[in-house]
Amino acid sequence: MRCLRFLVIPLVVAVCMSANSVWAITPFFPAFVQHYRGTPLMPLAVKAQCEICHYGEEDERNDYGLKLSELGASEKKFMELQEDRAKLNAWFKELFEKAEEKKSSSGVTFGELIEKGRLPGTPPAAEKP
Repeated sequence: MRCLRFLVIPLVVAVCMSANSVWAITPFFPAFVQHYRGTPLMPLAVKAQCEICHYGEEDERNDYGLKLSELGASEKKFMELQEDRAKLNAWFKELFEKAEEKKSSSGVTFGELIEKGRLPGTPPAAEKP
């Protein structure tokens, strides 16, 4: 049983990392954790993971996820940089720092939300009938 665990877990990780639909989870979440390590946001971010940038269905982005895309976050760019770890890390750092300066849908900057220990992303408000 123990051997089975050592075979299944790496297989699941490999499948998740290669699946096109989860590309955002693989590079962005670890980079986000690395960038914001030690901030009041970390306990919430570790719990939220995908919900830092997404809500509902996987491809729906909240305002933070949309802003990162607007600033240049894309699968294409990630694929270009993935072989050079230093360039990839610099790209993530630049994206996060640029996003911090931008206003969220709540009217305060993403950086202010992060400093307060709040998740930066806000899903769109439910439409009123």
